[in-house]
Amino acid sequence: MRERMELGELLRQQRIDLSTLEHAPASPTARERALRVKRPPPWPCVVCGNEGAISRPYTSPEHGPRWVDLCMPHAILTWPPAPGMPTTTAGILADLQEVAAERGLTVRILSEEEFEEMGRRARERRMKERRERP
Repeated sequence: MRERMELGELLRQQRIDLSTLEHAPASPTARERALRVKRPPPWPCVVCGNEGAISRPYTSPEHGPRWVDLCMPHAILTWPPAPGMPTTTAGILADLQEVAAERGLTVRILSEEEFEEMGRRARERRMKERRERP
């Protein structure tokens, strides 16, 4: 998981040419935002080109307000944190472990490889059970 960053920082880091983005209202209403998101797909994320999930306005001094279309991973990366919520991976994991401990549970983080291996073994067990049924 990547750490959170401001939308402007992401746009600068990825060298997004803001002049190519569509103009946005200075303060779009909820209806304007909804219409933007509901327009017919596919519309690409300005960062990676994958299918967009949300549109947010971004205002720069040089270009004024522009619509920024983002896929879900890039939207989450730039979403402002809720007040009082941890903003780092370590902080999130510490909170999860604390809640689990309060409930008498343990938390273990799985690597992608471990998760895939667990799935492979579960599929093998199901196949074996199906073969053994009369």
